[in-house]
Amino acid sequence: MDYRGENIARVDVLVIGAGPAGSVASALLRQQGLQVLVIEREQFPRFSIGESLLPQSMEYLEQAGMLEVVNAAGFQVKDGAAFARGAQYTAFDFRDKFSDGWSTTYQVPRARFDHILALEAQRQGAELRFRQEAIAVDVDGVRPRITVKDLDGETYAIEAGFILDASGFGRVLPRLLRLEKPSNFPVRGAIFTHMEDRITGDDFDLNKIRVTVHADHDDVWYWLIPFSDGRSSLGVVAERDFLAGYDATDLIWRDGTRMPLADGRPAGDLAEMLRRGSILDQIRLPYPAGPLTAGMGPTGDPGRVRNRAFFDKMYGNCWKGEVRPRLVSVVWLPRSWGRTIEATSVNSVAQRIAAVSAEVDALPLALKRYAYPPAGTYNCRTVADTGQPSMHAWGAAIDISRAHADYWLDHRAGDNERPSQIPTEIVEIFERHGFIWGGKWSHYDTMHFEYRPELLNSRAAAE
Repeated sequence: MDYRGENIARVDVLVIGAGPAGSVASALLRQQGLQVLVIEREQFPRFSIGESLLPQSMEYLEQAGMLEVVNAAGFQVKDGAAFARGAQYTAFDFRDKFSDGWSTTYQVPRARFDHILALEAQRQGAELRFRQEAIAVDVDGVRPRITVKDLDGETYAIEAGFILDASGFGRVLPRLLRLEKPSNFPVRGAIFTHMEDRITGDDFDLNKIRVTVHADHDDVWYWLIPFSDGRSSLGVVAERDFLAGYDATDLIWRDGTRMPLADGRPAGDLAEMLRRGSILDQIRLPYPAGPLTAGMGPTGDPGRVRNRAFFDKMYGNCWKGEVRPRLVSVVWLPRSWGRTIEATSVNSVAQRIAAVSAEVDALPLALKRYAYPPAGTYNCRTVADTGQPSMHAWGAAIDISRAHADYWLDHRAGDNERPSQIPTEIVEIFERHGFIWGGKWSHYDTMHFEYRPELLNSRAAAE
């Protein structure tokens, strides 16, 4: 390479990348009295994911002399991690340990966190240059040299005693030195955003990241990371062909069909959403998986909002004859009732109803008698009070025995006691297989279960 003497900067250590690794390393190197130059391609603050720290990171921040500014920033404390799948839930508290060291850390919006660390490294004496990109490297000389392009497109060289690549997924040195090798892991993608979480009450631990595994796909998982400002990071990770497609405004199906996520209007009251709910509206209300400790509020109907275009696309339009060809027969409670019902094969709904049937059939007679004879599965009809299709119209719902059911329209006016005769054992079995229960609606229908795993996989309210 042709380097002009006046365009060569010389430093002890060149750090590529001003993220947490680069900033912490720079501060540690400055403590050794070394001259440190940090180049960063982006302009901080900038968005990044990787927002839930581990306690060991606090040790490094303390060694780097950065702990004080991080503590002063008011980030959300993190003391563990929670894991969920359908109605299953477990949590780990980092403070329950037998060794020395940090037991808590933070959940951080990376734009602000990274900027704080970079500015602290600069305060400690590291030179920091934003919008500078490493475009070539020469390691054949006595000291390695990096060619850098600045914001104006001008290039210059940096000669360093050592080069530390802290570019993370940017992989600057492996790429420039052609050291990259293809991974044998499946190619995965992620969809993520920040949202106003509206998390209230004690049913969600803000001090823990929530990791949720998809009800049907073991290799698809979601994260929810609460921040201290009332917002959360929400994302999903899966193989790219599973994700199909998404952008800021549309859901993109595998065949290229685009559907708007929202209708452009602010969220209305429940009655309005029941009539014209958008794709986002139907996941707005959190479903309370597990034991129901109190009745839902007057507008607490998680799952009753259904976007017709979305479900018609997924399961078919029964009025056009698109659902019936996808129905398969399932023997309901073969040891106790033993007759066939019909459910859609889409999303393995029929298979999951069969799994529910086997578990319910194994319950004592005093419990399983509530489940038969079933009142119905597939039925091409609308819901009486909304005029929109029922999940029965898509073959993705089942009503168990009517003899023990309660329905909100049949409830006596002025009777404030909420009826619920259905055993919790039956409800828990259905929820474990991806079905929500109509008994948890304010407009309750206690014999009704419908396949809605997306509500069981996300217990936080959507924006």
